[in-house]
Amino acid sequence: MRRRYIAVCVALLAELAVAQFRGGWRGRRAPLTGARLARATQLLQAARADAEAAPAWAAPQLLIAVARAELPQFRAQALADDTAAFQLALALPAPADLSTPAGQAREQIKENAELEAVSELARNSGEPAALALVRLADVPQAPLYDQLLLAARLSPAAAMNLVQECELQGAFPFRGAAALVERRRLQGFDLTALLTDGYLRAGDETDPRQISAAVFFLQAGRGAEPALNRTLETAALELLRRLAGDALTAAPASDSGFERSAAVRLLALLRAVDPSRAAQWAADHPGFSLGSSPFSYFPVRGNGRFAFTFRPQFGVADGSSAAAAPVAQFYARLNQAVRQQRSNPDASLAAADRAADLLSRGLLATQAPAAARLALVYAHLGDTADAGALMARCLDAAGRLARQADDDYNNGDDAARAQQALHLQAASWQVAQIYALAAQFDLPTAIARAESANFTLDKPLVLARLALTAQLARPRR
Repeated sequence: MRRRYIAVCVALLAELAVAQFRGGWRGRRAPLTGARLARATQLLQAARADAEAAPAWAAPQLLIAVARAELPQFRAQALADDTAAFQLALALPAPADLSTPAGQAREQIKENAELEAVSELARNSGEPAALALVRLADVPQAPLYDQLLLAARLSPAAAMNLVQECELQGAFPFRGAAALVERRRLQGFDLTALLTDGYLRAGDETDPRQISAAVFFLQAGRGAEPALNRTLETAALELLRRLAGDALTAAPASDSGFERSAAVRLLALLRAVDPSRAAQWAADHPGFSLGSSPFSYFPVRGNGRFAFTFRPQFGVADGSSAAAAPVAQFYARLNQAVRQQRSNPDASLAAADRAADLLSRGLLATQAPAAARLALVYAHLGDTADAGALMARCLDAAGRLARQADDDYNNGDDAARAQQALHLQAASWQVAQIYALAAQFDLPTAIARAESANFTLDKPLVLARLALTAQLARPRR
């Protein structure tokens, strides 16, 4: 699920990067007119209505997705929908039993929705509107104040007031305060007092999610005020003791990775502050080592650019060599077709044909977004007939996936529904991505297919993606 979520984020960021390269939408893009305006308005109205009519535990995140699609040309409506999504999340009842998977999932749904709504308002409206929501929130306060400090354009005085207000709520905005320290936006204020308070609160932190945030704050503070490194060291050691005692040595095989990652970063920080004490701690806890850098998340080529190729998205049961072989062959030929479509169109077309020959219905069902990419290769090479036929098969596959998601939700028990609602956007990425790729080939057809589609949970996301395309992209037809 985490890899799938990352894939969704990468796809969305790529689309937004293209949009910014072409001029962005913050005051630089001319307003839509005529047919394009009517088309985008109609899609967004339908997406909004479908989101509001969705199951209560799915509606807030769906409405936030619609609001993101409205930002380029319908800014006021986007902010109104973010606020409405917050209110929908606020109205959800607090889970009665947080010891159950369903209760935990629903708690996370409320937290995510309220946090995302505050974040969107802070970035796109400003601190006053977002702060008004924070003061109404019924979820942990520190992450909400983090978003205000990270996203809103604040004066140093306003930033410090937010930190102090959060402290009055019994919490500390570690990530937001760390960003302030790193940006050196605290000139004229008592940085020493801020760091001292933060260090003391970090040492007392018990929430695993906040411990991870506290580590960021400690890392930011080390270079900002070396005179306080002894206090920092005490906080780091206290957190290390708590992590080792509560999670890591007690259940080393079952930890989620968050605590271990925080402990590795804390040990690296402690080694920078006091190498001998770090060495002693590591000797007392032989299960830990610094190993590779905890910050090395993405492979980078020697020229500094990210290496990107299309990779298989295997299903749960597709790990055997017999199942993986045709998938690997398909991706090898797809990548060959993509690489050569400009330099050697004939070879690209031949590779595309060989990839298409491998697309059985079973393979298409699990690799439909890649098959839609293949359809675009055909389109770029001028073979619109094969492109259209393959894209139609991909849209059929998207419909089957979306209807299966509806069936899973309608037939699931309480815990299964809660989990599906929590991971809704990540789970529906294939459906939304297929429609987005289809829109690059033939936007009117993609819109018509989406509007007539008989699925429910994924439909607001699909319509929102198509509305975004209608606002930002130049359709091929």
